[in-house]
Amino acid sequence: MRLVWMIGLLFTTSVEAKTAEEAEYDRLVSEMTQLSKSQTWSAVNKRFLEMEKLGLEIAAAEWLLAAQAAQGVGDMYSAKERVTAALLLKEKKSTRKWYNQLNTEYGQVTLIAKSKGNRTLTRVDMSMDPIQGQAVTYAQDLLSKKGEFKGLLPVGDYDFGGQKFSVKADMDIHLEISPKLRRKLTGE
Repeated sequence: MRLVWMIGLLFTTSVEAKTAEEAEYDRLVSEMTQLSKSQTWSAVNKRFLEMEKLGLEIAAAEWLLAAQAAQGVGDMYSAKERVTAALLLKEKKSTRKWYNQLNTEYGQVTLIAKSKGNRTLTRVDMSMDPIQGQAVTYAQDLLSKKGEFKGLLPVGDYDFGGQKFSVKADMDIHLEISPKLRRKLTGE
């Protein structure tokens, strides 16, 4: 009987030793895992952003789950940052392969539209890959809402407000379309 009481006391002490932040971290991990099963990536991403605010060290597994969430919503830049963070904590062959894939299949792009009429982005050679399609949709949504996109797009040919350009893995693209340039390009 006394042994059971001592074990109970030890268990209670170790549970109480967890800080509020650590308990919140565990809750968020649990929610992220549950939400990922139904591929509710925007909700997983939201929980991860909450987790980052806790200021605790994030485990490699959570970085990878967060990378999967970013990829699921089309934010390939955040996906790459998170895969990189996971690699720094724990080198794994599958994680390295994912990192290399992001490096070879995507290029850094900054697109700025000065007016609403210039905010159209289309991929000329649309891929059948749904992940790449989601990355293009993510960029289109940001351009539509904010007039600006800075991130990763799949390698390929694009049209941005009448300006054609090609994304390559080893090159950064920066395009800014103003109403004056658009008139010049379209002959209006």
